[in-house]
Amino acid sequence: MEDHSIEKNEALVSPARRRLLAKAGTYAVVTPPAVSFMLSTALAGDSVAKSGGGDQPWKQRWQERKAQQKLARKAANKEARRAAKKAANKAARKAARKAAKN
Repeated sequence: MEDHSIEKNEALVSPARRRLLAKAGTYAVVTPPAVSFMLSTALAGDSVAKSGGGDQPWKQRWQERKAQQKLARKAANKEARRAAKKAANKAARKAARKAAKN
């Protein structure tokens, strides 16, 4: 019984296991290394996309989403410029009124 626990402890501190944990980094503390490596794969590669066969509806949805995001950014930038211009005009009118009073 005692020999079995010694072998188990040696397996836990083996150099190969230490190297694996060093490669896995800090995620090895929270997540098992095998899961960390599976999560780190890029699922957006061409081989993954083509493995399903057929047309690629995900690609069209992705392109549409990117276009929507671009339009939203443009609208936000336009609104920000409009607000800045409005604030600058208001400050200029205020300064002109103050100068007219003096």
